[in-house]
Amino acid sequence: MDYRPVLEVKQIDATRASLVEPSKPIVLQGNYDRIDGVAIPRTADWIDHVSNFVLDRWSGNRLSVYQIEWMVDSQVVAFGNGPLRNYSPPRWAKLQRQIDPAR
Repeated sequence: MDYRPVLEVKQIDATRASLVEPSKPIVLQGNYDRIDGVAIPRTADWIDHVSNFVLDRWSGNRLSVYQIEWMVDSQVVAFGNGPLRNYSPPRWAKLQRQIDPAR
């Protein structure tokens, strides 16, 4: 888990290369920054960009968001409407319906 807003791509690549099954690790993406001890949501664009990068870069990778309960509406919409819609678990659909009951 790395809370920094920029992924340590070289470190993730090196870790995956050292594993017998490099597709096993999950990239855990933080959806907020801590500024002066306060959790501030990252932008929806950031969520979309990093999620797409992870899934494109590491084929067969699994992605998780920390903490999904803390996602703001714009993050949920960006995450669920982008290319990740095909990867979304059933719980994700429930979160989207909370924002847009027409779903």
